Amino acid sequence: MTSKERRSCKRARLNHPVMMGINGRIVRLAEILDAGERGLRVRVTGQSGLQVGHEVEIFSLSAYKRIDASKLQCSIAWQDSDNFEVGLRYLQ
Repeated sequence: MTSKERRSCKRARLNHPVMMGINGRIVRLAEILDAGERGLRVRVTGQSGLQVGHEVEIFSLSAYKRIDASKLQCSIAWQDSDNFEVGLRYLQ
């Protein structure tokens, strides 16, 4: 199943670079490809250590070092390792 077939709502194309962290640590660069009301499709620089069900945080590149920086709390809903993409579901 491709990522486009998984969509159940309209998405906005973003192509926005971000940082993605697990357990409060920044682990890799990522790019939000598109977003909808239930979640995001993200291309990651590497998928090692990422599994469906893991909780992750998405930070803006310009704000991720600030303690008070806003972040998105998400969980990994699906993976497409051929295209280095993950689907994230909002937790907030």
